[in-house]
Amino acid sequence: MRRFLALIGLLAAGALSAGCHDKAENPPPVPARTTGGFPRTLTDSRGQAITLNAAPQHIVSLIPSDTEVLYALGAGDRIVAVTTADDYPPEVKQKPTITNVLTADVEQILAHKPDLVVAVSGLNAKPIAALEALHVPVLVVDPKNLTDTYAAIHLLGQAVGAEAKAAQIVTDMQTHLTAVQRVVAQAKHRPRVLILYGVDPIYTTGPNSFINDLISQAGGQNIVDKPIATNIISSEEVALRKPEVILCSKSLTAKVRSMPGWAQSVPAVQQNRLYTDESEDGTLVRPSPRLVRGVEALAHYLHPELNWKP
Repeated sequence: MRRFLALIGLLAAGALSAGCHDKAENPPPVPARTTGGFPRTLTDSRGQAITLNAAPQHIVSLIPSDTEVLYALGAGDRIVAVTTADDYPPEVKQKPTITNVLTADVEQILAHKPDLVVAVSGLNAKPIAALEALHVPVLVVDPKNLTDTYAAIHLLGQAVGAEAKAAQIVTDMQTHLTAVQRVVAQAKHRPRVLILYGVDPIYTTGPNSFINDLISQAGGQNIVDKPIATNIISSEEVALRKPEVILCSKSLTAKVRSMPGWAQSVPAVQQNRLYTDESEDGTLVRPSPRLVRGVEALAHYLHPELNWKP
Protein backbone atom coordinates (compact mmCIF):
# COMPACT_ATOMS: atom_id res chain seq x y z
CA MET A 1 0.00 0.00 0.00
CA ARG A 2 2.81 2.38 0.85
CA ARG A 3 4.20 2.39 -2.67
CA PHE A 4 0.77 3.30 -4.11
CA LEU A 5 0.41 6.12 -1.59
CA ALA A 6 3.85 7.34 -2.55
CA LEU A 7 2.82 7.28 -6.19
CA ILE A 8 -0.26 9.37 -5.44
CA GLY A 9 2.09 12.00 -4.07
CA LEU A 10 4.11 11.88 -7.25
CA LEU A 11 0.97 12.26 -9.33
CA ALA A 12 -0.05 15.28 -7.33
CA ALA A 13 3.40 16.70 -7.87
CA GLY A 14 3.08 16.23 -11.63
CA ALA A 15 5.81 13.60 -11.83
CA LEU A 16 3.60 11.33 -13.89
CA SER A 17 1.80 13.92 -15.98
CA ALA A 18 3.03 15.60 -19.20
CA GLY A 19 5.39 14.03 -21.72
CA CYS A 20 4.94 11.79 -24.72
CA HIS A 21 4.62 8.07 -25.31
CA ASP A 22 7.75 6.35 -26.54
CA LYS A 23 8.38 2.79 -27.61
CA ALA A 24 11.14 0.83 -25.91
CA GLU A 25 13.14 0.47 -29.10
CA ASN A 26 13.34 4.22 -29.67
CA PRO A 27 16.56 5.74 -28.31
CA PRO A 28 16.08 7.98 -25.27
CA PRO A 29 17.34 11.55 -25.20
CA VAL A 30 20.76 11.54 -23.59
CA PRO A 31 21.89 14.61 -21.63
CA ALA A 32 24.88 16.41 -23.06
CA ARG A 33 27.91 14.29 -22.28
CA THR A 34 30.41 15.53 -19.80
CA THR A 35 34.07 15.46 -20.68
CA GLY A 36 36.81 14.50 -18.28
CA GLY A 37 36.17 14.48 -14.57
CA PHE A 38 35.05 17.09 -12.09
CA PRO A 39 34.10 19.86 -11.78
CA ARG A 40 31.25 19.34 -14.20
CA THR A 41 28.03 21.20 -14.93
CA LEU A 42 24.79 19.30 -15.50
CA THR A 43 21.33 20.40 -16.59
CA ASP A 44 18.57 18.89 -14.47
CA SER A 45 14.91 18.20 -15.26
CA ARG A 46 13.99 21.85 -14.68
CA GLY A 47 16.50 22.97 -17.27
CA GLN A 48 18.57 24.41 -14.45
CA ALA A 49 22.36 24.15 -14.44
CA ILE A 50 24.06 22.61 -11.42
CA THR A 51 27.84 22.51 -10.98
CA LEU A 52 29.47 19.72 -9.00
CA ASN A 53 33.02 20.56 -8.00
CA ALA A 54 33.84 16.95 -7.14
CA ALA A 55 32.18 13.55 -7.36
CA PRO A 56 29.53 13.61 -4.59
CA GLN A 57 30.29 11.42 -1.58
CA HIS A 58 27.40 12.36 0.73
CA ILE A 59 24.13 12.08 -1.18
CA VAL A 60 20.68 12.60 0.31
CA SER A 61 17.93 11.07 -1.85
CA LEU A 62 14.40 12.38 -1.36
CA ILE A 63 12.80 10.04 -3.93
CA PRO A 64 12.84 6.19 -3.78
CA SER A 65 13.25 5.81 -7.55
CA ASP A 66 16.40 7.98 -7.48
CA THR A 67 17.72 5.86 -4.63
CA GLU A 68 17.21 2.71 -6.69
CA VAL A 69 19.00 4.21 -9.66
CA LEU A 70 21.94 5.32 -7.52
CA TYR A 71 22.30 1.81 -6.13
CA ALA A 72 22.14 0.36 -9.65
CA LEU A 73 24.92 2.78 -10.64
CA GLY A 74 27.10 1.47 -7.82
CA ALA A 75 26.76 4.64 -5.74
CA GLY A 76 24.69 3.19 -2.93
CA ASP A 77 27.56 3.48 -0.46
CA ARG A 78 27.59 7.24 -1.08
CA ILE A 79 23.96 7.71 0.00
CA VAL A 80 23.86 9.08 3.54
CA ALA A 81 20.08 9.45 3.98
CA VAL A 82 16.84 8.43 2.25
CA THR A 83 13.10 8.73 2.89
CA THR A 84 10.86 6.53 5.00
CA ALA A 85 9.28 5.27 1.73
CA ASP A 86 12.57 3.75 0.50
CA ASP A 87 12.46 -0.03 0.57
CA TYR A 88 14.65 -1.23 -2.33
CA PRO A 89 17.23 -2.61 -2.41
CA PRO A 90 16.78 -4.24 1.02
CA GLU A 91 20.00 -2.76 2.40
CA VAL A 92 18.58 0.74 1.99
CA LYS A 93 16.51 0.10 5.10
CA GLN A 94 19.72 0.49 7.12
CA LYS A 95 20.17 4.08 5.97
CA PRO A 96 19.15 7.08 8.11
CA THR A 97 15.82 8.51 7.00
CA ILE A 98 14.31 11.91 6.29
CA THR A 99 10.87 11.71 7.86
CA ASN A 100 8.75 13.94 5.62
CA VAL A 101 9.54 14.33 1.92
CA LEU A 102 6.87 17.00 1.48
CA THR A 103 8.17 19.48 4.01
CA ALA A 104 11.53 17.72 4.64
CA ASP A 105 13.16 19.40 7.63
CA VAL A 106 16.12 21.17 6.06
CA GLU A 107 18.10 21.02 9.30
CA GLN A 108 17.61 17.26 9.31
CA ILE A 109 18.98 17.08 5.76
CA LEU A 110 21.90 19.39 6.54
CA ALA A 111 22.86 17.21 9.52
CA HIS A 112 24.04 14.62 7.00
CA LYS A 113 26.39 17.17 5.38
CA PRO A 114 25.21 16.45 1.82
CA ASP A 115 27.30 17.45 -1.15
CA LEU A 116 24.33 16.51 -3.38
CA VAL A 117 20.58 16.22 -2.80
CA VAL A 118 18.47 14.50 -5.45
CA ALA A 119 14.78 15.43 -5.51
CA VAL A 120 11.62 15.77 -7.60
CA SER A 121 10.25 19.22 -8.34
CA GLY A 122 6.64 19.27 -7.18
CA LEU A 123 6.85 16.87 -4.26
CA ASN A 124 10.02 18.42 -2.82
CA ALA A 125 9.38 22.05 -3.76
CA LYS A 126 9.80 23.47 -0.25
CA PRO A 127 13.05 21.71 0.68
CA ILE A 128 14.50 22.39 -2.79
CA ALA A 129 13.97 26.13 -2.39
CA ALA A 130 15.38 26.15 1.14
CA LEU A 131 18.43 24.06 0.26
CA GLU A 132 19.28 26.10 -2.83
CA ALA A 133 19.05 29.27 -0.77
CA LEU A 134 21.77 27.74 1.40
CA HIS A 135 23.84 26.85 -1.72
CA VAL A 136 23.44 23.09 -1.27
CA PRO A 137 23.66 21.37 -4.70
CA VAL A 138 20.21 20.01 -5.62
CA LEU A 139 19.67 17.88 -8.71
CA VAL A 140 16.01 17.66 -9.69
CA VAL A 141 15.31 14.36 -11.46
CA ASP A 142 11.70 14.43 -12.62
CA PRO A 143 10.85 11.63 -15.10
CA LYS A 144 7.33 11.98 -16.46
CA ASN A 145 7.33 9.05 -18.86
CA LEU A 146 9.47 6.14 -20.03
CA THR A 147 11.73 8.27 -22.22
CA ASP A 148 12.36 10.62 -19.31
CA THR A 149 13.23 7.62 -17.14
CA TYR A 150 16.06 6.70 -19.48
CA ALA A 151 17.28 10.29 -19.47
CA ALA A 152 17.10 10.40 -15.66
CA ILE A 153 19.37 7.36 -15.40
CA HIS A 154 21.89 9.02 -17.72
CA LEU A 155 21.70 12.23 -15.69
CA LEU A 156 22.28 10.49 -12.36
CA GLY A 157 25.12 8.54 -13.95
CA GLN A 158 26.78 11.80 -14.92
CA ALA A 159 26.22 13.21 -11.44
CA VAL A 160 28.14 10.38 -9.76
CA GLY A 161 30.69 9.81 -12.52
CA ALA A 162 29.18 6.53 -13.72
CA GLU A 163 28.22 7.39 -17.29
CA ALA A 164 29.23 4.03 -18.77
CA LYS A 165 27.24 2.12 -16.16
CA ALA A 166 24.19 4.33 -16.80
CA ALA A 167 24.43 3.69 -20.54
CA GLN A 168 24.60 -0.06 -19.92
CA ILE A 169 21.56 0.02 -17.62
CA VAL A 170 19.51 1.88 -20.24
CA THR A 171 20.62 -0.49 -22.99
CA ASP A 172 19.68 -3.50 -20.87
CA MET A 173 16.26 -2.01 -20.11
CA GLN A 174 15.59 -1.29 -23.78
CA THR A 175 16.69 -4.78 -24.80
CA HIS A 176 14.41 -6.36 -22.22
CA LEU A 177 11.40 -4.26 -23.17
CA THR A 178 11.98 -4.83 -26.87
CA ALA A 179 11.83 -8.58 -26.24
CA VAL A 180 8.49 -8.11 -24.45
CA GLN A 181 7.23 -5.97 -27.33
CA ARG A 182 8.07 -8.68 -29.87
CA VAL A 183 5.86 -11.17 -28.06
CA VAL A 184 3.07 -8.67 -27.36
CA ALA A 185 2.99 -7.74 -31.06
CA GLN A 186 1.46 -11.19 -31.68
CA ALA A 187 -1.60 -10.36 -29.57
CA LYS A 188 -4.89 -10.07 -31.42
CA HIS A 189 -6.42 -7.90 -28.70
CA ARG A 190 -5.05 -5.27 -26.32
CA PRO A 191 -7.09 -5.38 -23.10
CA ARG A 192 -8.58 -2.16 -21.77
CA VAL A 193 -6.84 -1.26 -18.50
CA LEU A 194 -7.66 1.09 -15.62
CA ILE A 195 -4.88 2.11 -13.21
CA LEU A 196 -6.56 2.94 -9.93
CA TYR A 197 -4.99 4.49 -6.80
CA GLY A 198 -8.13 5.14 -4.79
CA VAL A 199 -11.91 4.78 -5.03
CA ASP A 200 -13.12 7.78 -3.02
CA PRO A 201 -12.59 9.57 -5.33
CA ILE A 202 -11.52 7.29 -8.17
CA TYR A 203 -7.97 8.45 -8.74
CA THR A 204 -6.22 7.38 -11.96
CA THR A 205 -3.95 8.80 -14.65
CA GLY A 206 -4.26 9.20 -18.38
CA PRO A 207 -1.99 9.36 -21.43
CA ASN A 208 1.38 11.09 -21.57
CA SER A 209 2.45 9.54 -18.29
CA PHE A 210 4.90 7.01 -16.95
CA ILE A 211 2.31 4.37 -16.01
CA ASN A 212 0.47 4.83 -19.32
CA ASP A 213 3.70 4.03 -21.16
CA LEU A 214 4.17 0.84 -19.12
CA ILE A 215 0.60 -0.32 -19.75
CA SER A 216 1.19 0.16 -23.47
CA GLN A 217 4.54 -1.63 -23.33
CA ALA A 218 2.78 -4.59 -21.67
CA GLY A 219 0.24 -4.81 -24.47
CA GLY A 220 -2.69 -3.04 -22.85
CA GLN A 221 -4.56 0.18 -23.58
CA ASN A 222 -5.37 2.73 -20.91
CA ILE A 223 -9.12 3.39 -20.79
CA VAL A 224 -8.28 7.01 -19.95
CA ASP A 225 -7.23 8.07 -23.44
CA LYS A 226 -7.38 11.83 -22.90
CA PRO A 227 -5.66 13.95 -20.22
CA ILE A 228 -7.71 14.59 -17.07
CA ALA A 229 -6.79 17.74 -15.18
CA THR A 230 -7.53 16.27 -11.73
CA ASN A 231 -6.72 12.60 -12.49
CA ILE A 232 -10.18 11.80 -11.10
CA ILE A 233 -12.76 9.78 -13.03
CA SER A 234 -16.37 9.06 -12.11
CA SER A 235 -17.75 5.62 -11.31
CA GLU A 236 -20.20 5.99 -14.19
CA GLU A 237 -17.38 6.78 -16.61
CA VAL A 238 -15.51 3.64 -15.55
CA ALA A 239 -18.65 1.59 -16.18
CA LEU A 240 -19.02 3.14 -19.63
CA ARG A 241 -15.39 2.50 -20.58
CA LYS A 242 -15.54 -1.12 -19.39
CA PRO A 243 -11.96 -1.88 -18.31
CA GLU A 244 -11.05 -5.54 -18.70
CA VAL A 245 -8.21 -5.30 -16.17
CA ILE A 246 -7.85 -2.99 -13.16
CA LEU A 247 -4.41 -2.26 -11.68
CA CYS A 248 -4.59 -1.41 -7.99
CA SER A 249 -3.06 -2.13 -4.59
CA LYS A 250 -4.08 -5.32 -2.83
CA SER A 251 -5.73 -3.26 -0.09
CA LEU A 252 -8.14 -1.76 -2.63
CA THR A 253 -9.42 -4.98 -4.20
CA ALA A 254 -12.35 -5.45 -1.78
CA LYS A 255 -13.47 -1.85 -2.32
CA VAL A 256 -13.19 -2.23 -6.10
CA ARG A 257 -15.35 -5.36 -6.03
CA SER A 258 -18.00 -3.59 -3.95
CA MET A 259 -18.23 -0.42 -6.06
CA PRO A 260 -21.94 0.17 -6.86
CA GLY A 261 -22.88 -1.30 -10.23
CA TRP A 262 -19.41 -2.48 -11.18
CA ALA A 263 -20.19 -6.17 -10.63
CA GLN A 264 -22.87 -5.81 -13.33
CA SER A 265 -21.08 -3.47 -15.75
CA VAL A 266 -17.27 -3.65 -15.40
CA PRO A 267 -15.66 -6.71 -17.05
CA ALA A 268 -12.57 -6.56 -14.80
CA VAL A 269 -14.77 -6.96 -11.72
CA GLN A 270 -17.06 -9.52 -13.34
CA GLN A 271 -14.06 -11.69 -14.28
CA ASN A 272 -11.98 -10.87 -11.17
CA ARG A 273 -9.18 -9.41 -13.30
CA LEU A 274 -7.61 -7.20 -10.62
CA TYR A 275 -3.84 -6.97 -10.98
CA THR A 276 -2.09 -6.03 -7.74
CA ASP A 277 1.63 -6.30 -8.66
CA GLU A 278 2.41 -7.80 -5.27
CA SER A 279 5.26 -10.03 -6.47
CA GLU A 280 7.88 -7.27 -6.21
CA ASP A 281 7.63 -3.91 -4.50
CA GLY A 282 7.32 -0.94 -6.78
CA THR A 283 8.11 -2.50 -10.15
CA LEU A 284 5.21 -0.71 -11.85
CA VAL A 285 5.09 2.50 -9.85
CA ARG A 286 8.69 3.69 -9.78
CA PRO A 287 10.70 5.01 -12.74
CA SER A 288 13.71 2.81 -11.98
CA PRO A 289 15.58 -0.03 -13.75
CA ARG A 290 13.26 -2.59 -12.17
CA LEU A 291 10.29 -1.34 -14.16
CA VAL A 292 11.16 -3.85 -16.88
CA ARG A 293 10.23 -6.66 -14.47
CA GLY A 294 6.92 -4.99 -13.78
CA VAL A 295 6.17 -4.60 -17.49
CA GLU A 296 7.03 -8.23 -18.18
CA ALA A 297 4.85 -9.50 -15.30
CA LEU A 298 1.94 -7.32 -16.42
CA ALA A 299 2.36 -8.46 -20.03
CA HIS A 300 2.15 -12.10 -18.90
CA TYR A 301 -1.04 -11.26 -16.98
CA LEU A 302 -2.64 -9.36 -19.85
CA HIS A 303 -1.66 -11.96 -22.46
CA PRO A 304 -1.55 -15.48 -21.00
CA GLU A 305 -2.44 -16.78 -24.46
CA LEU A 306 0.94 -15.80 -25.95
CA ASN A 307 4.05 -17.95 -26.15
CA TRP A 308 6.32 -16.59 -23.40
CA LYS A 309 8.92 -19.33 -23.63
CA PRO A 310 12.53 -18.05 -24.09
